[in-house]
Amino acid sequence: MREFKNEFVALLRSAIGQRIQRIYRHRKIITNYTSRANIGLMLLVCRCRASQ
Repeated sequence: MREFKNEFVALLRSAIGQRIQRIYRHRKIITNYTSRANIGLMLLVCRCRASQ
């Protein structure tokens, strides 16, 4: 029974770890997109100010 419990805990931990990694990867992609968008906005603002 004890061995089974240890195996179950290990499985649970690995499943949770994988889920966290997946979420982290998605968040990383999202932050990349947002930072790119922010840079684009900054460039647009600079261009507008320069043209004035």
